[in-house]
Formats: sequence, C-alpha cells, structure tokens
Amino acid sequence: MKLRTLLVVSILFVLASCKRNEYQQKILGDWKLVSLNIKDSGRVRVLQDSNIRPYLYNSGGYAFLQDNVCENRSGYVNFQKEKQYLGTRTKYKLDGDSVSIFNPANNSWQGFRILNIDHDTMYIKKAPWPNDTEYISSKYVKRHSKPDHQFEFDEVIISDNGGWSPGRNILIRKDGTVIYHKYSSKSMGIYKSKISIDQFSEIQRAFSMADVLNLKNEYHDNSADTPNSSITFIKDGKIIKTINDHDGSAPFDLIWAYKPLEYLYQDIKLDLIEKNAEKPIFASFGFQHGNQYGNMGMANEFYLLSLIWNAKQTKQSFVKRFDIRSVPYYAYRASKMETDGRFYKVFWKQGGSTTYDIGFNFIDVNKKFIEFETWNPKSYQ
Repeated sequence: MKLRTLLVVSILFVLASCKRNEYQQKILGDWKLVSLNIKDSGRVRVLQDSNIRPYLYNSGGYAFLQDNVCENRSGYVNFQKEKQYLGTRTKYKLDGDSVSIFNPANNSWQGFRILNIDHDTMYIKKAPWPNDTEYISSKYVKRHSKPDHQFEFDEVIISDNGGWSPGRNILIRKDGTVIYHKYSSKSMGIYKSKISIDQFSEIQRAFSMADVLNLKNEYHDNSADTPNSSITFIKDGKIIKTINDHDGSAPFDLIWAYKPLEYLYQDIKLDLIEKNAEKPIFASFGFQHGNQYGNMGMANEFYLLSLIWNAKQTKQSFVKRFDIRSVPYYAYRASKMETDGRFYKVFWKQGGSTTYDIGFNFIDVNKKFIEFETWNPKSYQ
C-alpha cells in the first residue's frame, strides 16, 4: 500500500514538473495585449484597441526571456522622483501557473495567473482592480512583427506637453545629435547632447516595428488636460509623417517606440546651448494670414525652430506671406516673426530685428502638415 501511494505521489510530482516546464518554455517570447474581458456595472464587455486604455493599469506587453529576465514594454516610472524613468527590463518568477514580475518603481512583486497558454496565445487573470470593475481575463498574443526596412528617417522629434507638467521637445538626428528643449510659463532651457550611431539604429528599428506610415495621424480618447505626445519623422529635410497621440491612445508598438525617448534626457549628458542665446525661442506657435491661422503641431513647430536656429543671418528682403504668432508666455526673447516660408524675420522684444534664411520654403514643402482655421486673436493675447 505504501509503495502504491509513493508511486502515485511520484507520478503527480512528475506531472506537475512537466506542467511547470511546459509553462517555462511556452511563456518565452514577446507578448502583446489584444483584448480585455471585464464585467462593468453588471455587464460583460470585451475591450480591444484604444478602448483598453481607460482600464489598463498594467503593461500592454511583456517579453519573457531566458534566465528569468522580463521586459515590461510600457516601462517603469518612479513618480516619487520627478518621473524618473527606470527602463523596461526587470526580473520575473514562475511558480506553476503563477507569474510574479518585480516592479522597480515601488520595489514590489506583481503578478498574474495563466489561465491558458499555447505557442502564440495566452489568457491571464490579474489581481482584482481597486474599483467597481470586475476583471475577468486578458488575452495576449505573440508579437511576430517584422521590421519595415523600407521605413527610414534622418531625424525624429518627440514633443510632450505633459498635461499639467512642463512641456518637452527632443530632436534626434541619425548622426547622433540630440537637441532637448524644456519649457513652461516660468522658465525654459535648450540643451545639446550626443548618442551613438548604434543607439540611433535601435531607435529606428523600434519605430520600424510600428508600421508608422500606415498609422493614423491622430489618436485620442477625448479626455481633457491629458498628456499629448507629437511624433514627427524627417527624411531629406521634409516631414514624412506626424502622429499626435493623446493620453497613450495610439497602438502599443508606437508607444513602446517613442515613450523611452521622452525620458532620454535623463540618461545623457546635457550641455546648455549658449550660442542660441540670441535666437528666437517659441513654443506653441503657428502661421497667421488675414483671419486664417495655420497650426502644425508641437513636433513640427520644434523642427522649424531647429532650422531657424541653424540658419544663416541675411539682409535679404522678402514679401511677407505669414505672421508667426505664439502664446505670449511661450515666446522668449522674440515678440513675433514674419516669413515667406524660406526667410524668417524675427522681431526682438528689446527692439530691432534679424532675418534668417533656412535655405528652402518650409511652408510649401510641408503644406499638407499645416491645418488652417479661422483665427481667434484672443487666444494669442
């Protein structure tokens, strides 16, 4: 009898070990959240795409690697230290069907239970939510995206208005040059830095996984006062794509590519750009002609500003087509500008003016990225 009992226990132990080993092998890979199954106000709902965001308090994707290494694609941010970005890489533990992932932002383990898993689909259940919504399950699929090697860019600009936080612009060129601009109604700063060519290649590869050229130009969830990120790609001096993402409503692949870049300034040495002390610094500006006002978004504004900073001064006269106006408390040193698209005449607050030649007609080349509407002067007083 004892021998029989021992045999049964041994068989159960072997089966449990096999099951555990099965999970260890099947969980390896890059997983992306595709749907949530919840019960809200007594009604079962299946949420997909941008509808997931209001209910998403965990990562939209994980990569489980060998040696218990895990990447939380959404990354970790320590909000107790002025949004200190801690990266994406962490560690995980697997105990049967239970997965625990270490959160370095609060030094805690957080996890979920695997309900079902096969070679490319995983259903999981996480801890109860701290509200009236009953969490049922979520579905992840293996991420099999291949890089789009046809998508190349010379520069990428990411602008973030931060909601209630100070605004930030970061421009990254393929030669590794980084221009970082932080501004608020009370202060501003412009800095320069450098990354390696390999780092830029990794940035380009991350965006190539997002199918950028086929994405929409706008993603939003209709929330007020939420962070808004604007991402622009430049090729041969021309804008080739601009995407505005309100409150992280864009597809996960795009968010995973640009979010780490919003925090890049924390990991590089920043040198104050003294040479731009006499050049215009605007934030939130556009082109005004008669009663029409042309807006092109934060990232494109910063791209034009970077061209003016690098432009040569000239005495060349031109026929004005547009006034460039900014919200007054975002206009540093300059009160306004005039332009025909190529030449930019800056009127300084302390008096006098300077004209810059950027070498091509920015407005004509990039006109499809400028949206005109009826101008409201009260918005710029």
